[in-house]
Amino acid sequence: MKLIKIIFLITILFSHGDDHDHDDHLDPNYHSIKNGSISGFILEKNTNQAIQGASISVFVSNQEKLIDGTVSDDDGFFSIDLPIGRYELLVQFIGYESVSIPIELIKRNQKLGKIKLNRDSILLEAIEVIDEKEERPIVEFETDKMIYNASEDIITGNGTAEDVLRKVPMVTVDQDGDISLRGNPNVTLKVDGRPMRSQISDISASTIEKVEVITSPSAKYDPEGMAGIINIVRKKGNNDGFNGSVRLNGRNSKYYGPDKMNGLTFYSNYRKNKLNFYSSFSANNKSNQSTGHRYVTTNYYNENSDEVAFSESLNFNYENLNERYSKRLQLGLDYYFSDELILNWEFGLDSNLKDQSGTSNFTQPIEFTYNTTEIDDNDNYDSEGTFELIKTFT
Repeated sequence: MKLIKIIFLITILFSHGDDHDHDDHLDPNYHSIKNGSISGFILEKNTNQAIQGASISVFVSNQEKLIDGTVSDDDGFFSIDLPIGRYELLVQFIGYESVSIPIELIKRNQKLGKIKLNRDSILLEAIEVIDEKEERPIVEFETDKMIYNASEDIITGNGTAEDVLRKVPMVTVDQDGDISLRGNPNVTLKVDGRPMRSQISDISASTIEKVEVITSPSAKYDPEGMAGIINIVRKKGNNDGFNGSVRLNGRNSKYYGPDKMNGLTFYSNYRKNKLNFYSSFSANNKSNQSTGHRYVTTNYYNENSDEVAFSESLNFNYENLNERYSKRLQLGLDYYFSDELILNWEFGLDSNLKDQSGTSNFTQPIEFTYNTTEIDDNDNYDSEGTFELIKTFT
């Protein structure tokens, strides 16, 4: 009976993140029961005023693996549910110095109190006044958004939109290309104000004029993407005639080489008069291996009391192997009745396969080995076609 209970606990432990695509950017081994929480207030140090929208990120250790994150509310308050354990908390906000706090979560509700941020000061040797018409700052702030002027940054001339986004404040792009805004992956991506139809790697960095980051969308924006909206604005005239790009990449790590970690991306666009035809093809192979040790204790409390009735512990070493293969073909056609009225047709075909395996050697409460395997069928293809009539109102 005890062995059945243990297997049930392990099943919950390993299946916690499998059905939620939005957790892919987190530590793939972070699937513990959230039996505790941390909370606090983010304040401005000199005025003690609450800071709304500060980014709070939780890492396993040394800021290597992001496992959770949130933003502060109108009162500067935040709260995150976590399993009992040791973490590192990173608090960030534009114009303020970042604060890193080591945390050892040992009880169910741990209050961190007031976390105060210092304004970030930069010592300048000289100040040069430039006519705004001739040159713009790399980062601008408006009432409802932040603007990163990629065309003013000479470093972003090469690469893809993915490389540009890595330089945008508040935006993070992990090694798998997953995008987060202030630690939250629930973000909407747009190109020229329209939903992104291609892969982020299909857009060349040299064609990008600016990137708009809208963290608190008003009623005029589509409400999807709770973390905010990232709008990539391309340079005018770059789509006239024919243009395209081909990109090959390969990576090497301790466990895998370019044969297991590689990618191919092809993108083309042709526009003449009122017609615009575009196509793209991408194929990516991604592999990773992780090993480690985990000790998880679950406390069961007496009803209406903070007194611990009994505890259960799991102690094990693990090794996980993950391989992912993806292919996508996309064809599309735009017809411009005018700049404000566009008819769009698009067809996409994609395949996403994965081969995952894991081995865990338990030493507590009893010694045994737990193996998991998950393999997708090779005929796992998905296709979709859309017609869209897009009207823009001023």
